[in-house]
Amino acid sequence: MKKTLLFLVSALSAGCGGSGVAGLLTVEGEVTYDGKPVANAAILFIPEKGQSAYGVTDSRGHYMLTTRAPGDGALPGGYRVTVSAVVQEGGHAVDERGLEDTSRPERPVTIRRLVPEVYSDPNRSGLTAVVAPEKRKHDFALAPRS
Repeated sequence: MKKTLLFLVSALSAGCGGSGVAGLLTVEGEVTYDGKPVANAAILFIPEKGQSAYGVTDSRGHYMLTTRAPGDGALPGGYRVTVSAVVQEGGHAVDERGLEDTSRPERPVTIRRLVPEVYSDPNRSGLTAVVAPEKRKHDFALAPRS
């Protein structure tokens, strides 16, 4: 059994009351690794100051950023970007109802990274983006790195 885990960092800053954030721009793009779309990747846009934005890629590697409400976008400005995608393998099996079947022995849990760990570190990823009215699409073509 495989479970996809997303390690979304809750780096969203406090403040900004209400249900929306003024000035948000719709931001989307695609994440690929070694030329192939990365599904179920967590992507985080971290500003120097202010509110972070995040998204999760679909099966085609496409994402839309969220600040407060799904797909609402990000504030204009510069960002450091992280991408994390892992798969958990092992653990308890599940029964036909989707519940853990503890009557069977638990298999060792292993975590497999779908992209190198360096991309999940904002200080080492090397990924940046500038969100502006004329620049709302940001694609990230990741390559093998250590």
